[in-house]
Amino acid sequence: MTKKFTVASIMSALALVCLFGSAYLPTGRITLLAITSMCILVTVAQCGSYYGWLQYAATSILAILLIPFKFQVLIFIALLGYYPMVKLYIEKIEKLWIEWIVKILFFTALLIIAYFVVKYFLVRHISFGAIFDIVMTHLVLVVVIAEVIFVIYDYLLSFFAKFYNENIKDRIR
Repeated sequence: MTKKFTVASIMSALALVCLFGSAYLPTGRITLLAITSMCILVTVAQCGSYYGWLQYAATSILAILLIPFKFQVLIFIALLGYYPMVKLYIEKIEKLWIEWIVKILFFTALLIIAYFVVKYFLVRHISFGAIFDIVMTHLVLVVVIAEVIFVIYDYLLSFFAKFYNENIKDRIR
């Protein structure tokens, strides 16, 4: 139990470093955000999903308290932090086409929730500027691009999980 808690704590610290980097570095922000989910994936592979959820909660709370730029923290909390565990549950279906349908429906539901939160809660209080207006006028195109990026992200997360399980997991004691 102590070993598992230690692994989750170390991976949480690494995820926080990546979140800090994504908030402050001028380039590589998306890559660093993706690495935060890989940190949780390592914890799930080494310790199980219970410790993955603990790591997600701890990283989320610490990120809210420590990172001044909240956009990256919001992306982590809203999708990237818990998606490795959700992916694990979805992939227990073991029928590839059903898994992909569920994953895409899951992501689409998140996009719909984000749209309504932005439209009805944030637009009234924050001026987002011209880029936001362009995104809102071409919403269908933005959703299609987001779905493609999500599929690529899921594929890369699967690739990393396979690589980790085959080459690294057994070497860590």
